[in-house]
Formats: sequence, structure tokens, C-alpha cells
Amino acid sequence: MTGPAVPQRFFPGRMIAQIPGMFAYFPRDALVLVGLDWLDDALQPVELAYLGLEQVLSQNWQHAMFRDLRRLPHVFAVIVTPHRETQQVDDITEHAYVAQVLGTNLIEACWHVADIAHGEPFSLVFATPGLLGYDVRRPPVMFGSVADPEDNDHMRLLHNCGVRPAANFATFAGYWEYSEDLAALTGVHSKAASQEFATANAVVDVATSALRRAHRALMDLNDGNADRAVDLVYAARDVLRSAVASELIEPTHSCPQIVLVDDPHELEVLIAALSVSKISDCLITEALDHPQQTAGLLMHVAKTTHGEARAHALGMWALIALQEGITPWALQALRQASAEMPSYTPARVIGELLRQGRSHEVISRAHSGSQRAWAELLLPPDAMHWRRT
Repeated sequence: MTGPAVPQRFFPGRMIAQIPGMFAYFPRDALVLVGLDWLDDALQPVELAYLGLEQVLSQNWQHAMFRDLRRLPHVFAVIVTPHRETQQVDDITEHAYVAQVLGTNLIEACWHVADIAHGEPFSLVFATPGLLGYDVRRPPVMFGSVADPEDNDHMRLLHNCGVRPAANFATFAGYWEYSEDLAALTGVHSKAASQEFATANAVVDVATSALRRAHRALMDLNDGNADRAVDLVYAARDVLRSAVASELIEPTHSCPQIVLVDDPHELEVLIAALSVSKISDCLITEALDHPQQTAGLLMHVAKTTHGEARAHALGMWALIALQEGITPWALQALRQASAEMPSYTPARVIGELLRQGRSHEVISRAHSGSQRAWAELLLPPDAMHWRRT
């Protein structure tokens, strides 16, 4: 995609400095692709793609993360590693440049920096003169130093939320990973229960009991009886409303906060509701209207369950994060939801809206979708009048 020429005032040191605030973590030993667009008459980073250096040589450059960047006027690359003079970096540079020449992607220029820190020197690795914005008579900046990573709008937004970027990608991604220890600690899951699930004398843990409850509600729904499902929605709503308020992101470690639940019955209700999409969709508006009460519980479910319950909990938490303006955390939660359940449609829909610059539509669509789910569940239309509110 072609666009206006890169202005002479464009300085890669400022672009590189914005990466940690946009990612919400400091990339290390990585190739970062930076997609830029024109905002308020200035060329600004608007989208990033991250690959660990060990992944680059085996990566298909037609991968979706790269195709998404092709729609932007300019795409640059930054190799972040203290080990510049290595065969691995040389191979990656050649790989990226060859892919560029073949037209597989649109990297106009690539810089190297040892670390993204204020004053850290960067140097040009390669550029493709005349491909897009750069003119052979005005080559890109070859050397310089990184601007202050703390001095940009992305980092200020994180500071306003009381957090800082994670130290690296592994730490950042780990915040949403399943925790067997936490699941066992809170009784959500035990190996004994999963192994004896099919036996009459099974050791029933919270997750197993919740799945059975969800299955009964879904079977009733398929038979045209919504009573059990509606009661489950109300019970889950009460659990969310009674939760202790907490911060969405834990200030010290920049990670989503988990609310421990003492009552196994409350966890069972919430997990059961989140295990059926027709039921969990009804809780979206509740979650968005009470983010401080619901976020911690949703994260608890996400870190202690598998399958649909985990995917729906992550997706709902991501909507709260988007509503609160912390997009990097929301995007990572959605990636985790898709990894847990590849058929999880909301992740694809939200991702597409964000790529189209229509972030303002995400929350309004979530509210309207939740209301439609209620309408379908509560037919006939006057059902709300005879059920408790």
C-alpha cells in the first residue's frame, strides 16, 4: 500500500521509543514490525507485530500478522537484541530483506537496537530505496539514539492506569496462562476428578460440577426450555455483583488481578454460565457495567479452567480492558481466547474492527449483542416482567 513520502522530520528513535508502550512489554531478542499511518498530519506507529528471533527463519511471511500490516502506508522493522554480530541476526536480516525484495511484505527499512531504553544507540540494517516513501536522494536515518520511552501517549495511558510494561513478552503472555496450582488451590480442578469423570463415584471438583450443570442447561435450551438457563444467568449475575471490587491491572506487576473466591458454589455457577455461549453472552453487559467487580473473577476463571469457560472469560475480560482503554492487554487476552478455542468468533470480529480503526464500535456492539442474547433467552418478550429483576 503506497502513501505519502516519509517526512524528513521523521526520526526512528521516537518510533522505537513508542514500542514498549504500544506492546505493554519490552520486546527483547525479537524482530518487531511497526506499521505506521498518518494521524494529525504526523506519521505515527499504529500497529505492531512481534516475533522472537528464534521464530523468524521458520515464519511464513504470508502469516496473518504480516498481512494485516500491508494495509498501512509504511512498515518498518526493528531488531532488538544486544547480540548484533551473530550469525542468527545476519540470517534474519538476509531472510527479511529477501522477503522484502520478493514483495512478500513491505519493510521499507530495518534498524537494530540492543535494548529499548532512553539514549540507546540504533543503526540502520537495511533499507529499500524508492520502494515506498523513501527516496534514494533522501535515505533513512542511519544512526541515532532512542528517545525517552516514558515520553509518549501510549506510555502515559499505561501510567494513567497505574501500571508499567512487563519486562518481556514471556512475562506478559504468562499473565493469562492456565495455572494448575491456582486451580488446585481453589478447588476448581483436580486430577482425580478429571480421571474419574465417567465413574459413578467420581471425585467431583468445581469444574466438573459446573460442566454438568452447563450441560443440563444447554440440553434444556435445545429442547426449547430456557428456565434452567435463565436461572443460571441470574445466579451468575449475582456472583459477579457480589464480588469484591479490584483494579483491572495489578499496579506493581502490571498483571491482571485475580479475585479468590471462598465459596465453591459461586465458582461453579460462574464457570457453568461461561461454558455456554448463549448464557455467557447475557453477562457481557453486566461485566461492562461493573468492571471493577467482574474483572478479577473473570481472570480467576480464565486461569483455572479450560475450554469454553476460559475462552469466554478471556473474551469478556478483554472487552472490559478495551472499555478502560488498555488495548494491549485486551488484544493479548483475545489471542489467548482464540488459542484456547479456535472457533471463538468474538476474537476475530473484535480484531477486525480494531484493524479497521473502528474501536468505538466494539463496546456498543458488545452491549447490543448481550441484549439480543437476553431477548432470545427470555422469549416471550414479556418474560422479564414475571422474573425477578
